Amino acid sequence: MDELGLRDLPIMYNMNFGHTEPMMIIPYGALAEIDCNNMRFSILESGVL
Repeated sequence: MDELGLRDLPIMYNMNFGHTEPMMIIPYGALAEIDCNNMRFSILESGVL
């Protein structure tokens, strides 16, 4: 943040996804939303056709 001056860039961390147990998948290319005020991440569309 200090080096690039990106102060309004939301960053998600400490998420349990990928090759973990239990396994959660974040679909590549699906529309998603980060709600920083409510600390919520939502996938807004289906990850499959």
